[in-house]
Amino acid sequence: MKILVLKPSSLGDVVQALPVLRMLKLNQPDLQAHWWIARELAPLLEGDPDLNGLFLFDRKKWTRRGYWISTLRTVRQMRRERFDVVIDLQGLARSGAIGWLARGKSFIGVEDRREGAFTLYDKSIPRGDSRIHAVDWYLEVARWMRTPIR
Repeated sequence: MKILVLKPSSLGDVVQALPVLRMLKLNQPDLQAHWWIARELAPLLEGDPDLNGLFLFDRKKWTRRGYWISTLRTVRQMRRERFDVVIDLQGLARSGAIGWLARGKSFIGVEDRREGAFTLYDKSIPRGDSRIHAVDWYLEVARWMRTPIR
């Protein structure tokens, strides 16, 4: 199986999402995983033995008109990977759009209703209770993936 994880920014958020990668690799050692991450945070994941590759974006350049050309190149690279599953752990419009454009066979994400990304998912994982820690919410995605994806 080949997956793409979307959790691009905020150092703490990326660190809190790493248990998802670890759980998935424990359950499927042959899993090939890629991660979409902000360029300034890439050193955090470079050389990670559970990752096969990184897709970088420049958060500060995101709103510049010319940057969209670079973003489209990245999306084309993602499509060439032919991901089985795209996992959006950010749950916002930007990550939802990138995940949808990546065209994985299945698109799973956390159901954060602020920006509507969940409307693009094949499967959204609700938080349930706002007191549930983010790590536990993200791990629900990995737990759900233990069931066959259609």
